Amino acid sequence: MAIGRGLAAAVLLTATLAGCASSASEEPDEPASKPSDTPKSEGASGPVRVEGGVAAPGSLTDFDCAPDGDVWSASGTLTNTESGPADFRVTIVIAAPNTSRSKAREITVTDVPSGETTDFKANKLPATSAAGAACSVQVAILKR
Repeated sequence: MAIGRGLAAAVLLTATLAGCASSASEEPDEPASKPSDTPKSEGASGPVRVEGGVAAPGSLTDFDCAPDGDVWSASGTLTNTESGPADFRVTIVIAAPNTSRSKAREITVTDVPSGETTDFKANKLPATSAAGAACSVQVAILKR
């Protein structure tokens, strides 16, 4: 998937992601993922606020998400444009259009030095068998 579609979908993810959970995988995510059941919310003004941080779609400098048969995986690159080290949370969801609830995978990437990039990978993403399923991503810079 092109990064443009992923970033556009991140906005939709903020509004539609209600419940999250992690699924087991044979290959571990890089870095390790953890389950999440926290709904996301938007602030009245300024950047979109998410639990524990602020949405940072501009930090996602590369993203690919695709199925291999019935199994989806995603990978990407984060760039820290902050003035100091930053922690990121990447939330990835596979869902059909107009879905109000879906499972997601969260990956926390810690201690990315200012101006540096780091890669992440998520294997065996929770997916749907519904027609038209697509991958969406949201990136947040976490409060330290």
